[in-house]
Amino acid sequence: MSKTKTWSLYFVAYFMWIVSFLLWLWFMFLGRTLMTGVLAPLIMPGAVQQAKMVQLADRVYLLTVGLIWLVLMIVVESYFRHGVEKGELWRRIGRVFGPQVLLVFLVDLGLVLFYGAAIQPVSRWLLLGLELVLSAGFFVLGALAPRAPRPGHAT
Repeated sequence: MSKTKTWSLYFVAYFMWIVSFLLWLWFMFLGRTLMTGVLAPLIMPGAVQQAKMVQLADRVYLLTVGLIWLVLMIVVESYFRHGVEKGELWRRIGRVFGPQVLLVFLVDLGLVLFYGAAIQPVSRWLLLGLELVLSAGFFVLGALAPRAPRPGHAT
């Protein structure tokens, strides 16, 4: 494989790593919105302790999901980089993005159901459908993507 093609694959790998980074941030935001939306009605007016518990749950959520995000970003970068070296980049992209987009879909669906499915605009349902189709497509890519020859090896 030529050096240009190798460099372009590394560019794709790091670009997809950034997209994965942004998807995880989006998941964190949606998850936090859902969690605080579910816990907020539990606060009675004037109940300071209940408000503090919701605030604690929010901070524990951010800390836990943030640490998981940090570890995943390190692992995903290495996973994509080694995918270029082994000729499995597209398969690995599918294996990372399939579960990620599915998580975003599930949290987004939870938000739609929590805030009332009947009052959601059509665009929200189209977004949910797109998330589900993208997730399925990435799962298929992760399972069926052909293995490319390794960079630097004769074809």
